[in-house]
Amino acid sequence: MNKLFILASSLQYDDGTLENFKLKLTNLLKEFAPYIIGVVSAFVLLWAIFIGIKWWQAGNQDKQREAKEYLKNFIIGIILIFVIGAGAVALISFLGNWMQA
Repeated sequence: MNKLFILASSLQYDDGTLENFKLKLTNLLKEFAPYIIGVVSAFVLLWAIFIGIKWWQAGNQDKQREAKEYLKNFIIGIILIFVIGAGAVALISFLGNWMQA
């Protein structure tokens, strides 16, 4: 937790340049990306196991339909996570370049 406080406090504007702020923010994201990816991956794995159990235990048509709906929503959610992640990186890069111009 102390490491997070030190990194977050280092995001202050020292010399007021946007490039310095962008560099510090990039370093902060690189530092915590493995932890964020690990937590999200663990959640995805647990949810996939849950859906697999639901599907396995589905006996009648209604429960099978419910399990298929869970699976469909799971796949849509995974796609959305990747699209939002890629979009956020592209947006930050675009805004950084736009502010420089």
